[in-house]
Amino acid sequence: MIDSKKHYQGQRGCEARPTCPVCGEILQIAYIRKTVNGKRAYVPVGYSCPSDTCAHIEKSKPENIEGQ
Repeated sequence: MIDSKKHYQGQRGCEARPTCPVCGEILQIAYIRKTVNGKRAYVPVGYSCPSDTCAHIEKSKPENIEGQ
């Protein structure tokens, strides 16, 4: 049986993760808590910069965010 591997940055066939245009760090997925079908769930809303000195946020549709 073949194990499926996650494709990380640098492997063939995957896209590079987005970087912050202000400070150059790799962006993290930003989530909100929302009620979906009567249950609380974390819904991805975009990317945010993890740096304390930078406040860059990219909002996007949940279909365009990887790692769901």
